[in-house]
Amino acid sequence: MMEMKKERNIPNRTGETADPPCPEACAKLLAEWFARRARDLPWRGIQDPYGIWISEVMLQQTRVPVVRERWEAFLARFPSPRELAASDDDSLLAAWEGLGYYRRVRQLREAARTLVERHGGRLPEEPEAFAELPGVGPYTKGAVYSLAFDLPLPAIDGNAERVIARLLALEEPARKKPGRQRIEAFVLAMLRHRSPRVINQALMDLGAGPCSPKNPECHLCPLQSPCRARQEGTSSLFPVLPPRPRPTPVETHLLLALHGSCFLGRRIPKGEVNQGQIGLPGLGLPLPQKRSLEEYIRENLGAGAQAGPPLGSFNHSITRYKITVHVHPLQLHGPVQEPFAWFPRNGSLPLSTVTRKTLARFQQSLEQGGGSRA
Repeated sequence: MMEMKKERNIPNRTGETADPPCPEACAKLLAEWFARRARDLPWRGIQDPYGIWISEVMLQQTRVPVVRERWEAFLARFPSPRELAASDDDSLLAAWEGLGYYRRVRQLREAARTLVERHGGRLPEEPEAFAELPGVGPYTKGAVYSLAFDLPLPAIDGNAERVIARLLALEEPARKKPGRQRIEAFVLAMLRHRSPRVINQALMDLGAGPCSPKNPECHLCPLQSPCRARQEGTSSLFPVLPPRPRPTPVETHLLLALHGSCFLGRRIPKGEVNQGQIGLPGLGLPLPQKRSLEEYIRENLGAGAQAGPPLGSFNHSITRYKITVHVHPLQLHGPVQEPFAWFPRNGSLPLSTVTRKTLARFQQSLEQGGGSRA
């Protein structure tokens, strides 16, 4: 049976005469609400553009509680762009461990090197010069320079986008040019009437709180009176976004071998997911690179190596792939050859998330089993 597409029954407003929301009035309501309800976050209240920049990059696709735990430690390790620019892969990736999407921190280091080369190791005064750095887009530029310097630049993340799309009952897709321009124009109009630092952060907090993606608590929202979507009872229909693609299910197999306090791993090469981190031998992520473990072992670990029955499985997601990872004990005979090596289980090396998950789940059962060690 063909799956029915869910219709978005947005009301027809032909001939409508209701006044649109007023940017000045909305800015006043937001500022008053933010003074009472602002989230207590460690990067709030500082005006150091470098520290704000680090927090904003961390917050992209990572939950606030995780960033809260890692932000201060990262700044202690790399207190300025100069230290970040001089970092090696191991210290950089270890400091980012647990935050995911490691491409972000590599771009941060590349941008820091550009700051050292062109701007004396400091963020430039001009926002447009900052926007030329690797990994810096309109949102990051707006967030850093409005929060640090109170410049009237919009910082429109997913939260702010949702708040304004509902406020305007925006029928255009929010991430296509016409819709994006209407959202940006309304935010810029608000920034002319109140502190940009306050308005941008208020929009972030409102979208992270009452104006959540599902089941918004409109009765707690400071914009409930002018909000067009609330008036029409259509908050759940906004913003208009393209449907998310369904994740592709994938299965792969990894191998776990222990030797004393070490495990067998390899440095993930450039071009593979999680490059520079320590991964486990096996068929690969996110897509298997070999058809079978037997083929992989024969070509990479030698004829004497042997995989045992699975210790267990766990789920892991990488971009659009939903991966079932099956973990097998590995019995080795003979010396280990490159690219494999023994790595300390409790060291400070940058382990991939899958490696950490595997060790946390299965190293104890492997040790107790005895016969599967190298």
